Amino acid sequence: MLWLCLGLYLAFNYLSLILNAGIIVDDWGDIAHNLECASFWECYSAWFPLFSNRPLAPLPITALTFALGTWYSGYLLINSLLYLLAIGICAKVIHTLSNRYGAIVFVILAAIPIIAMPVITSPINQSTATVSFLLWSISLLCLMRFVQYGRREDWVWTYGLLILAFLTYEVILPLLVITVLLPWLIPTPAIERAYRLFSPRYFVHFLLPVFGILILVTLWQKGIAPQFMEVDSRLKFSASHALAKTYTFLQVFYRQIPDLFLKLPSYLGWGGALSAVLGLLTLQLAQQFQGLSLTKTSFRFITAALLCFFACALIFVLSNESAVSGGYQARGLSSTWFAFAILMSAFATLIQIPSKIRFFVITTLTTLCALCFSAQREQTSVAWQLQILILQDANRLISKNALEAGATVLGDVPHYLANNYNNEIVFSQPWDFGAALAITNANRIKAGPVIDSSRQELRQLKLFENVVMAQNFSGVTLDNFWVYRFNIKTHSGTLIRIENATQWETFLNELKK
Repeated sequence: MLWLCLGLYLAFNYLSLILNAGIIVDDWGDIAHNLECASFWECYSAWFPLFSNRPLAPLPITALTFALGTWYSGYLLINSLLYLLAIGICAKVIHTLSNRYGAIVFVILAAIPIIAMPVITSPINQSTATVSFLLWSISLLCLMRFVQYGRREDWVWTYGLLILAFLTYEVILPLLVITVLLPWLIPTPAIERAYRLFSPRYFVHFLLPVFGILILVTLWQKGIAPQFMEVDSRLKFSASHALAKTYTFLQVFYRQIPDLFLKLPSYLGWGGALSAVLGLLTLQLAQQFQGLSLTKTSFRFITAALLCFFACALIFVLSNESAVSGGYQARGLSSTWFAFAILMSAFATLIQIPSKIRFFVITTLTTLCALCFSAQREQTSVAWQLQILILQDANRLISKNALEAGATVLGDVPHYLANNYNNEIVFSQPWDFGAALAITNANRIKAGPVIDSSRQELRQLKLFENVVMAQNFSGVTLDNFWVYRFNIKTHSGTLIRIENATQWETFLNELKK
């Protein structure tokens, strides 16, 4: 009954998304990327130097887009399975470190990343993250087996997979805390004697390999790769900004998540209620395994989980980026949510705290997160339907006006849903709206700037010496230049051609009204 409820909980949360949603932002560009290359390896190599900092990242992207084409639900299906598989393997390790109840708590929370929705709603681009999580989870399982059984091949697999994970996506950095401390956490006296924390043997077997991997990745990004290609390294540490970036990370939990919970009443539906009920029923059935942790192991697990959670701030400190829980930028919090789920699983099995208090906290959190995830899932589906509506309308007008090959189309389209919950994106960049037009028009239509005049997001749009320029757009002349404007009230748009500076000024004045 326990596994049936857990399976229903996961299926209910994901099937609705897979059946009713699609792709966002960079995903469109990932598919359009294949329009200009002839083979798998040509497409893979064309991603450089963009992906020079993590050279394995284009492999899952290229493999998925070659295999699935425009089967948008297929991307969601495969990426979701990869993510859930990573969660399941990590749960197996957590089961060993604590008990079955802790593993169930981890699965229930990790599966609904309310502050990192792009990890599942951007299924092509974020396949790099899910593959990285999967590789890390397998490496953690291999490490646990090495510690338990002493097989050398498991040790080799552990750090070999870890290297592959880092070269795919560095988002797993804070999870290395669990990797480093895992031998200390396994509740066996023989293991504890063999691998005393920070002994020379511990250092050689478990610390030195991780340091070596981090040094290798840093050397690649800062020393080796720049010798033969341009590298956009994620390592952009600034000491003067470190405190501010740490603050943005903490703000996610003391302000942004509470704000999401407070907004819930306006977005509640039967889907969220059923998801919460299934989650609570699963927790109730798993309670029978709640008291099987050892005192010392329980304390060690919560210690390691806390260190892992706060280490997540390093992602934003080292990259000099701010933590944001809404919109596409929320993808940076994917490992943070993973670590948070580990922390909650450790808390759920911390026997120093009365079981009733632990159960109340976990059930309350599960209820709120299930409702929050459901609201974002439903809004994501609505945003996808609006993307499709806009594309169909734009293509109808493109066909009606018989646009010639090579025409550039500027999109004045919604950035977010008008009634968005957590900044659910419709179209935001030339590489989503423009790429979508290219995909649906056999690459005849070129990507122009993308703005949202309804929000006065004009992206520094201007005309300079007959060249249209904008933020995140390299520029194009007015030769064969068109403007598509979507009206959210009528759910239809207009397509006009702009041929000279006078028409451009008239267009800009209309935008600013």
